[in-house]
Amino acid sequence: MKERLSSMLHLPKLFSDGAVFQREKPIKVWGTFEPFSKIKLSLEDSVAEVITDQDGNFKATLKAPKYGFNKQLIFKNESGETLKSINVSVGDVWILSGQSNMDFMLKYDQNYQQDADKVTSVLRDGPAISFFEVPRRILPNGEFDQSTNPEEWHILTKENAKLFSAIGYYFGLELRDYSPDIPIGLIWMSFGGTTASAWLSEEALAKDPLLKQRYLDSYQELLSSMSMDKYEAILAKQHETSLLPEAAKFWDDVVMGKIDHKTLNEAYKNKKYLFNDQIMGPKSENRPHGLFDNMVKTIIGYTIKGVLWYQGENDSDDSSLYDHLLIALIQDWRNHWEDDFPFLIMQLAPFGHWFGNVSGEFYPEVREKQAIVADKLNKVYLTNVMDDGMQYDIHPKNKKLAAHRFYLLAMDKVYDVINNGAAPSVDDCEKYHDHLTISFDNCDLLASSQKNLNKVLKIIVNGKVIQLYDVSVSGNLMTITSPEFKSNATIEVWYQQEPFSHAGLFNENAIPVVPFKVYL
Repeated sequence: MKERLSSMLHLPKLFSDGAVFQREKPIKVWGTFEPFSKIKLSLEDSVAEVITDQDGNFKATLKAPKYGFNKQLIFKNESGETLKSINVSVGDVWILSGQSNMDFMLKYDQNYQQDADKVTSVLRDGPAISFFEVPRRILPNGEFDQSTNPEEWHILTKENAKLFSAIGYYFGLELRDYSPDIPIGLIWMSFGGTTASAWLSEEALAKDPLLKQRYLDSYQELLSSMSMDKYEAILAKQHETSLLPEAAKFWDDVVMGKIDHKTLNEAYKNKKYLFNDQIMGPKSENRPHGLFDNMVKTIIGYTIKGVLWYQGENDSDDSSLYDHLLIALIQDWRNHWEDDFPFLIMQLAPFGHWFGNVSGEFYPEVREKQAIVADKLNKVYLTNVMDDGMQYDIHPKNKKLAAHRFYLLAMDKVYDVINNGAAPSVDDCEKYHDHLTISFDNCDLLASSQKNLNKVLKIIVNGKVIQLYDVSVSGNLMTITSPEFKSNATIEVWYQQEPFSHAGLFNENAIPVVPFKVYL
């Protein structure tokens, strides 16, 4: 079939060779052509005809054909001439979003560092996995763009995988191996060191009075009082520092875990020029709705299976607001997509503190807020790596584990092929004389790591921590027995409530129980 080259048909890079469309959902396509012109789109037996508006914009909706590889999305004009033909696949499309732990590239993953060939050789064992990297764009003109791949669809290869999201890589492999006939498309849209307030729209922030005051109003107050000359000078100095060969090597080694906590702290004291503090302002990745405007908007409407979300570290100082923020974000994205898609959340990993004042002090509250959001919203699900994490590093290096937990969650809540793939959480609690029982959902067979459990379980009776108690597990129940559980006693059970600790309770799929507090 001949294709007539046309400078008038313009499509977002999302609609290019190698694209993966979502099966079993309407496929939305948009672009520009000559004003008031008819365009005919076809994808196998699905056909749509649209007329462009006065600015040449068009939107079309196609019925998704049966999943599979190597299909043609064809655009024709009113005369039947082919304007463009794109090679696409139809399968499952997942967005990978959040901050640095989702941004964390495969080259930093511990398994990749130990044996890169082994980790990437499995790409040859099945169909190709496609990915699209949304440019890390802070400003509309692309200034400070931090993309690692051009803005187009790619096939994961041994060469480019190291610069792709480690979680996305392992998650994509597990999905592919589960069903090799279904093409997998991964849209990577993350940005390290960012608050969720940057990822949702101005309208959504303004709708919630608490969010409006904390983010929109406070940002405007900052702008009204700041010196732009001083701000630009700081940014220029930071940019100059970032170009130092020493800086690139230093931070690569930090993320890889090659610099220990003591050495990193010494560097923070003695080589401050290597550490660029985040400066809020009109060129900050953390300004309210900035990443929504320059990243999220570019893919809104592209039909997806769901979202993997790993974020919250940069919101720990505002932990009391995090449930407001995350609920607003999920609802905002769903409203813009016009789709109640599944949203899978990774709880913040165990963490103590990092160089300077980077602390996990408020992580327990963020984890609690993440659990509240999953409990409140439909099709929002929770998992965790509370058995992993690092006391002196904000980036756990075993991203294969995090990806596997996301995979189990998807297999349970989205694909409906396994049971109890989500993190277990407290379902009920009852007291009987000298013992109490706590039951857990997403669990048929509770297991305990007694060594860790003794460290992370705290029993408080009438305001005092007690040491005299026994714990046993059976089925989905944990039973705690103590002679101090008297009829009129006030009892609290705290489980894994420290910023850094490792899990002591798991379900039959080895998924850690969600940290909890129970009051009786």
